Amino acid sequence: MAFNQIIIFKVQNSLLGLDIRDVNEIIRYQPPSEVPDVPDYWEGIINLRSSVIAIANLAKRLKLSCSEVNDHTKIIVVKLSSGQSLGLVVDEVVGIYNAKEEEIEEVPKYLKGNSSGCYKCVLKNENRLVIVLDYTNILSEKEHKKIKEIAA
Repeated sequence: MAFNQIIIFKVQNSLLGLDIRDVNEIIRYQPPSEVPDVPDYWEGIINLRSSVIAIANLAKRLKLSCSEVNDHTKIIVVKLSSGQSLGLVVDEVVGIYNAKEEEIEEVPKYLKGNSSGCYKCVLKNENRLVIVLDYTNILSEKEHKKIKEIAA
């Protein structure tokens, strides 16, 4: 893998990560405005410095139970290939980790399928396993188009 810094965050009891180059910014959680007729993991939209950003609850998208929003809840903003921004709600940002090549392993084959197409690799660090996400595959092509509609 060609990255070295990973933002590590929690969603429920899972440690997940994103390549730092995929992240535009991390902001405090702000309640989004609801949007009708969208899947349940879409929380809605927010206005971030005059840009409309669609917000997805990562726990719901990965079929995990949701935690209550608290002071640790954050929104990780990523830029999609369409040019639109997407906010991912996470329970807590743990920090940034400088990964070494030998700490990175492929995702086990039995995990490939369902929503696991968004799993890029596994980071083994300090007795922890962190699933690094490929945020471009968190959403289907149809869902990418829906974001354009929501944020338009």
